[in-house]
Amino acid sequence: MLQFRRLGVDDAGEALTLQRAAFVSEAALYETVRIPPLIDTIDDLRRELAATITTGAFLDSRLVGSARLTLELPTGWISRVAVAPDQQGRGFGSALLREVERTAPATVRRFQLAAANRSANNIGLYGHLGYVEFGRGPDAVGIEMVFMVKPRVPGVLLISGSLRTRSVNSAVLRTLADVAGLVGLTASIFDATTELPYFDPDCDDDHLPRSVAALRRAIGAANALVFSTPEYAGALPGAFKNLLDWTVGGMEMADKPVGWVNVSNNPGRAAATYSSLETVLGYVNADVVPGACVAIPLSHTAVGPDSMIAEAPVRTELTKVCVALRARIDDRALVEWRAGQR
Repeated sequence: MLQFRRLGVDDAGEALTLQRAAFVSEAALYETVRIPPLIDTIDDLRRELAATITTGAFLDSRLVGSARLTLELPTGWISRVAVAPDQQGRGFGSALLREVERTAPATVRRFQLAAANRSANNIGLYGHLGYVEFGRGPDAVGIEMVFMVKPRVPGVLLISGSLRTRSVNSAVLRTLADVAGLVGLTASIFDATTELPYFDPDCDDDHLPRSVAALRRAIGAANALVFSTPEYAGALPGAFKNLLDWTVGGMEMADKPVGWVNVSNNPGRAAATYSSLETVLGYVNADVVPGACVAIPLSHTAVGPDSMIAEAPVRTELTKVCVALRARIDDRALVEWRAGQR
């Protein structure tokens, strides 16, 4: 299973070995070894690792891919995309680029990269991932580069408090994911609640259980979150509360825009449940967005064969939730950008 982490200066030696091996084929296209990735020194790489966000892809403990992100806000420049020659053709390059995009700071509003004009495979890969050409020009050694750009689409993480197969809470979140694109958002559902171990403060350290680390990465990478949970015995369902407990020890949700959708047919009875949720969100310093917190009473009969809600009024209300979140995401990105200009 491919895993990712940010590379630091201590990884310079391994990263340089990978980079040189990966770019040999590109040097062959131009019949020269005098291309920038092959003439970088270990000191060059240490400086770059210190000044940029470089993501490493690991297969077991082996570094098999890396990509560099340089912030020129609101642009994020992706460069030195490298995959080990014996691991190419397995989708690792696509996975690596998606990880770079997913974990980039919220202030990045578009991604740009460049590919050598003879690198048809690379240009094809970038095109497949949504990048489009916007210009051409020579690099430092005179090789013509194709410059490509892709707009950043903010992502929302959706978390259901229900484990039922035909859950109304999960259905309303699937429906929200379906309408999110109307306001320029993407949305994904966290579906690994049952994989989380029972919360144990002694395990909330630098060696988190793998499923907990995945949860925190997903929260950290999202621009916003939306919850929908049933009321059970007057409180939050146990598995959902366990998930929330695992978020308290991290900082991933701090200042993150958050909303919720209460689908109870008796919103008043569920009020205590959502009050408990808001208490937890206060502990993690989440940014609860009032316009993204709504009550939409629904019955199980509203769930269609596609496990979503087809009713137009419901979809309209969910679109309003997305609008409120998008506005808060944009506001926060502007504040962060202005702070970075000082």
